[in-house]
Amino acid sequence: MVWRFGKPPEVVMEIVSNKEGDELTKKLTIYEHMRASYYIVYDPTQQLGEQILRVYELRGSRYFETSENWLEQVGLGVNLWQGEFEGRHDV
Repeated sequence: MVWRFGKPPEVVMEIVSNKEGDELTKKLTIYEHMRASYYIVYDPTQQLGEQILRVYELRGSRYFETSENWLEQVGLGVNLWQGEFEGRHDV
């Protein structure tokens, strides 16, 4: 959508469903080169390790993993929530 809006996305979120997506290698590098301000990986079934939510922030030309859940540049917070929605209890 860069061609449509004339700029990279502010936030990219990947939802991991298997190990074939290369979210922490290939895709991370792609979005880093695109200069997306934040890259978030949500891994609900822990396919990629123990962390369920990873947040990366672009600093200069590189992504750095951060423990901050408030994305200052875009005024957006991201957090895991546990509860019931549409009759389903989940995170």
